[in-house]
Amino acid sequence: MEIQPALKVLLEYTDDQVVWDTIWAINNFTEDKDRIQIIVESGIVPKIVSLVGSNVVSIKCAAVNCLGNIVTGTDEQTQAVLDSNILSYFPTLCLHPDMQLRRNIMWFLSNIMAGTVSQIQQVIDAGLMSPIIENMCNGDFAIQREAAYAIGSLCSKGAREQVNVIIHDRVISSYCHLLVCHDIELIKSVLNGLKDMLEKSEPDQLEVAILIEECGGLDKIESLQNHENNEIYKLAFELIETYFVDDDEEDCLLPTLNSSQIQFDPNAGNQPGSKPFNF
Repeated sequence: MEIQPALKVLLEYTDDQVVWDTIWAINNFTEDKDRIQIIVESGIVPKIVSLVGSNVVSIKCAAVNCLGNIVTGTDEQTQAVLDSNILSYFPTLCLHPDMQLRRNIMWFLSNIMAGTVSQIQQVIDAGLMSPIIENMCNGDFAIQREAAYAIGSLCSKGAREQVNVIIHDRVISSYCHLLVCHDIELIKSVLNGLKDMLEKSEPDQLEVAILIEECGGLDKIESLQNHENNEIYKLAFELIETYFVDDDEEDCLLPTLNSSQIQFDPNAGNQPGSKPFNF
């Protein structure tokens, strides 16, 4: 199927409507993952990436959404998009006033964070952890949800030193706050993210547990043991049993400390060449 030459020509049009329609045609085409490789091999990915820099917001949104479909494919297909310098557009666009554009970018980044350790490091090196966290803290709910999925993917797929980049009271507080939402899949993602965060935070696991307790996260996890969804109940129960104990037990995991006593260093254990995230 010789669609490539036509697509290349249409993406070069000066008519914004033609360009927008072409991007959405590619977007719909790549919803079938078996077709993603056709687009990658066509050589038009760099052109789609360049359209993220368009002056037309609707074209920016369409381009990011289309590229987001491509990075749901294999690691190699994802890398083809990253190699086209897509991340360089995001430090400013992540806080763009257009909410749909920000949601698309957070969704795109959550897919990258579900990739390889080196791909996660590219996001960190591009300085994108700060805007991801800002969107999780202050975006509308759709944006917060996608940003939280990005954090959850980092906790699941990232190396220990990469996870330590985000361990901070503001991050944990905002992340735990999402446990009171009504989105079952998001609640499960956050519970799994907290479990991965605690598991990978050694030898500072105690300090992370204290931060979760002090922001009210532990209370929220305890409440979820009564959730009607059985998987959420099991995840909450496992977290409590593994990392926390009741206050009336003599060997309580969490001693009486306050935030001023916590000396957790998010840069501890960073490998040479990695870039620590500064709040």
